Amino acid sequence: MKKEEIKVKIIFHLAEQQLVFGIEETPKKFLVQLVGYTHEATKGFAIPFKELKDEGIVETSGSKCVRLTEKGIRLAPRDMGPPKTNVDAHKQFLDILRKKVKQMDKLEKLWDILADGEAHATDDLVAALGYQHANSKGFTVPKQEMNKLGLIEKVGKGAIRLSDKAFPCGRP
Repeated sequence: MKKEEIKVKIIFHLAEQQLVFGIEETPKKFLVQLVGYTHEATKGFAIPFKELKDEGIVETSGSKCVRLTEKGIRLAPRDMGPPKTNVDAHKQFLDILRKKVKQMDKLEKLWDILADGEAHATDDLVAALGYQHANSKGFTVPKQEMNKLGLIEKVGKGAIRLSDKAFPCGRP
């Protein structure tokens, strides 16, 4: 891919994180994956990213997170904005999670259960996914990735639910 194409992808994905999902700072490692690379030191990513930073379009907080500046936000596609329905938001979040989770069937089943907006006991979720232990990777990996995006919250002891962030149009 050409350097300018990578710059556009970086701007698009950061705009999506900030404007659509309300995630103000994106972990740089995650941005690298969204753009299609595996390592941030890869020249195909590092050079365009440094140029965007030098141009004042992106900024870093420490070395781990990045965000668009006001200048960068002005370059974002005009039609970017919050999803119009919860279903649209869920599709967008699942698209992001698909890039992070290998066992899509487990992720989608967990999401479907939690999409009712109610709290669910961890033990019940584990059993619904076909596991006996809460430390099974088929449960912990999707849950951790959802948590990294701020989509999971604990409710009481031993229960979780999707956070309000997953319901931009209100809980069901």
